[in-house]
Amino acid sequence: KRSRTGGLVVEGTSGSTGIALATLCAARGHACLVVLPDDQAKEKQTILRSLGAVVYEVPTAAISNPNHYVNLARKAAILARETLQIDAVFTDQFENEANYDIHKRQT
Repeated sequence: KRSRTGGLVVEGTSGSTGIALATLCAARGHACLVVLPDDQAKEKQTILRSLGAVVYEVPTAAISNPNHYVNLARKAAILARETLQIDAVFTDQFENEANYDIHKRQT
């Protein structure tokens, strides 16, 4: 399914952040790709797909492994931008300072 805006939001997540992003993408007309580990509940995948996200399930791996779900999500965003010329963003919840700041202020 093509994005109305041409934009793509990519995230590596074990669930709730991906669901929030998929909801926002659906509302704003962006495509959404969520990469998640295979040890997550199938219900999360069902919810993500029902929101229009493309879900890529990968084997669980250590963060130091290039095939860790976050590392693969980062690579997917780079590939989309550099090779496919898609306006893609990797939200990077674990290293994104805005995510840290809001948690510090709100939780």
